[in-house]
Amino acid sequence: MAPPAPPTPKELALFAELCSDLPPDGLAELCNGVHSYAGELEAEQATSELVAVDLAIAVRDRLERLFGLASQLPAAQRALVVGAARYFISKDDAIPDTRACTGLDDDVRIVNHVLKELGRAEWSIEE
Repeated sequence: MAPPAPPTPKELALFAELCSDLPPDGLAELCNGVHSYAGELEAEQATSELVAVDLAIAVRDRLERLFGLASQLPAAQRALVVGAARYFISKDDAIPDTRACTGLDDDVRIVNHVLKELGRAEWSIEE
């Protein structure tokens, strides 16, 4: 099995703009936003077969795992989790999530990048 593809420079630049630490209540709110957004994508699939709901669920699940670890992480690492979550729910990421069946590929690459940076590569999502 090939290793997951790394993010493109454009994806990394967008991601870097979204990274910042948040207090616990901000993390909880962002985690809720991730869950809600994944639900929106699931609902969108009812009208568009282009939405890769399986990837949306995988991204949501990995982000929820990372949010579960957030209180144990230093601020710089929490900022990576925040950036990945914001990237996932952003309407302005590198590839629009509902535009094509590959719309979540960039989100997967960002989440896998963060997992690798945090020493959790075993949680990586296969595309």
